[in-house]
Amino acid sequence: MASSDPYTENRIRREVVALILLFLILFLLLGLCSYLLPFFSGEPALQQPAANWCGSFGFYSAHYLFSFLGLIAFFPVGILCYATITVLLSKEVANRLPSIVAGLTGIAISSSGLFGSFEELLLPADFVQPGGYLGSLVWRLLSGVIGDAGSVLVLLLR
Repeated sequence: MASSDPYTENRIRREVVALILLFLILFLLLGLCSYLLPFFSGEPALQQPAANWCGSFGFYSAHYLFSFLGLIAFFPVGILCYATITVLLSKEVANRLPSIVAGLTGIAISSSGLFGSFEELLLPADFVQPGGYLGSLVWRLLSGVIGDAGSVLVLLLR
């Protein structure tokens, strides 16, 4: 009777997960970059879904990431990169992954809120709001309660 080695099975599982995460990283990165290209041309325009390097799914992924998070849309790619490295390294680091991702998510929300204070930054505001929907919401809620200076302090010291 052949017995399987649990260490080998665990290693294979981690490598498969890492490959899937790597695919997601590259897919999102290509989709986001392709989505931004028409904005830097002489006459900025919104890209057609079929023109995105990753097809319609890449276009809509990028569109909704930029709509919701604004210029912080690349942050989930960074979180996926960290998760990929963590999965490949060791079990001890993987146990801390939820705490680290929660902290990075807080940083993304704070950054998006800070960018929500700008009307236009780098990209035409007609197409991409700097803070996206989330940043505008956080900024409006905080500035309505504690004012602009207090909002900046809270978001910077998060």
